[in-house]
Amino acid sequence: ATHKKVMGPFHAVHSENWAVYTYYNEKARRTEVVSLEMYEGKEQSNATTFSSIESRVQPLVERQAYILPLDIVSLEETMTTKGITSKHLLVATSDGSVLDLPMHMLDPRRPAPSTPGHLREPGIPPYIPELPYPHESILNYKEKVESIRGVVTSPSGLESTVIVLVYGLDVYGTRLAPSKGFDLIKDDFDYLMISAVILGLVVASFITRRLAQLKMLNQAWR
Repeated sequence: ATHKKVMGPFHAVHSENWAVYTYYNEKARRTEVVSLEMYEGKEQSNATTFSSIESRVQPLVERQAYILPLDIVSLEETMTTKGITSKHLLVATSDGSVLDLPMHMLDPRRPAPSTPGHLREPGIPPYIPELPYPHESILNYKEKVESIRGVVTSPSGLESTVIVLVYGLDVYGTRLAPSKGFDLIKDDFDYLMISAVILGLVVASFITRRLAQLKMLNQAWR
């Protein structure tokens, strides 16, 4: 892609088959985010003879640009152990905030609002040029991190949870669950009730076993 009348700072993140980069548009005087997704193409290739060196398959690239009214200083993706959890993009800004942006909001396949419903892919919202900036998506809430220089993410050992570290003049660390805590037990989980149910099932199994044995014995004496 070629962009005219743009200037830095430039930031980019590349992971799997997608990439995201940002720049400042001098003509429109705004920060823009470009999302790219690469696919093998329209023809089915032979996976048994694939070579990354001699491959002649031209990737099919989907691209889309968005407006993000922020002064961006760093970009980073969320990273988990197995890669099952949904990807999120962490956007650090010059005012000390970190925006938690789901990747489906940057999907280049987002359809136009006029696209019929049967032609839209499920889970992908209609295309809107300006990305939302809700306050509830600020990762560090009201805790400003002065002079942010970067964001680091790391797996936590639990697939649902990501460890995030924001560093600069200050240091801020937190946990993030992009797909909610699907592998965590809630704090209000009723252990007593579950224990009582399991104990009741064990007792019931012993009683029914004993009754079955007595029934078989009575039938044998007849």
